[in-house]
Amino acid sequence: MNSELNKILRWTVACSVLMPRVALGQNRPCSRDEAVRAEMATDKLKTWDSVYLLYKQFSHCDDGSIGEGISDAVAKLLANHWDRFSEFVKLAFP
Repeated sequence: MNSELNKILRWTVACSVLMPRVALGQNRPCSRDEAVRAEMATDKLKTWDSVYLLYKQFSHCDDGSIGEGISDAVAKLLANHWDRFSEFVKLAFP
């Protein structure tokens, strides 16, 4: 139990460290076309790679329903595919 708690705490800290990286990506306006494409792409976020690619392409559009779609996909990945969280860590800390 104690080692499982330590593992969860380590991942929580790792996620917290990444939040400033996400905020830094929002330095240019999101065009209407980009917003539409980002919105459509949130429905296809099934892997950590797809989340990362969406972030790289549309991080400046992470607002409103787009942000909610991304958050939903990340929550599903964490809840249903915890065993693949190491993929996220590899992408977050290259």
